[in-house]
Amino acid sequence: MNPKQRRPRGELELAVLSVLWSLRSASTRQIHDQIAPRLNVAYTTTAKVLDRLAQKGLVARRRQGRSHIHQPRLDRALLEQRPRVRATLVRLLRRAPWPARSELLEAVTELDPEIADELAHADPRAVRAAS
Repeated sequence: MNPKQRRPRGELELAVLSVLWSLRSASTRQIHDQIAPRLNVAYTTTAKVLDRLAQKGLVARRRQGRSHIHQPRLDRALLEQRPRVRATLVRLLRRAPWPARSELLEAVTELDPEIADELAHADPRAVRAAS
């Protein structure tokens, strides 16, 4: 997962992602037309949710004429695995926080040293506010 990607939160974000997973690529209007009847949201709300998902790195977008075309950057299966991964991490960190933290940091370092450096120096308050 890209270091700038965050966990999607809330019913609106999940609804938007669900539409994108189904369509694979869609304009803001197409997404809005699918979620608005069910969730009773304004077009500007849909656009704002898409902006936030793009800022989180969960949605890619490109300009096409006067519209934006959006595509999911996170696979549905990865999102569905996150609660299990989180539960495992919590269980490991609760039992033996320092050895688990050390192993986690080592594993992340092997995958992406930049992310490991960010994690090692992250302000815990900023991390909680971002998720």
